[in-house]
Amino acid sequence: MNLKIEGTLWAIVSIPFLYLIILWQKLPEKVPLHWGIRGEIDRYGDKGQLIWIPVLLPLLTHLLFLVIPKIDPKKKLDILDRSYTKLRFGFILFMSFLATLLLFMTKEGASLSPSLFNVFIGLLVLFLGYLLKTVKPNYFIGIRTPWTLEDEQIWKKTHLVGGKLFFVAGVVIVFCAILLPADLSTRCSLVLISVIVLVSIFYSYYLYRQKE
Repeated sequence: MNLKIEGTLWAIVSIPFLYLIILWQKLPEKVPLHWGIRGEIDRYGDKGQLIWIPVLLPLLTHLLFLVIPKIDPKKKLDILDRSYTKLRFGFILFMSFLATLLLFMTKEGASLSPSLFNVFIGLLVLFLGYLLKTVKPNYFIGIRTPWTLEDEQIWKKTHLVGGKLFFVAGVVIVFCAILLPADLSTRCSLVLISVIVLVSIFYSYYLYRQKE
């Protein structure tokens, strides 16, 4: 285990926890706990429930990434593998930022901007596109279909094409979030992600049929 990498990741995980500690005395007893699809506050509750935001977002994500290589039946994922390390950093950083943003919104009692959220979803999709082509066959991460899991070449070709699709979709989602109204950009994000997932699945099946 690389102590420098793990120490940096734990530091990223701790950011929203430390932020919550700093905010604690300034928070009212009843705080916003949930936002609707338009970003409006639709539920309040006890501030003690805020601890679940950093627990369920960066902490749980970090723990899952630590466990996955140990239970992967293919044993292709290595916690020190460069692509897997980048994937861990990207997801944990995203979850830590999201948790901190939600705590800030709670403190301010403010609405959550769907457009801002969509920008970060787009960046995450773009990041996935950048890394997908390097992910090794496994049962947990990537475009896992019966055909990619059965044949390593189908896995590689599917992830090469899927990675490009995710990268382009991420760029489009970011521009939609900046240029379009919030509702429209959210629909754009959902449609694009759904389409590239379906295309990737059908492409893996197409490759499988080509081998028969």
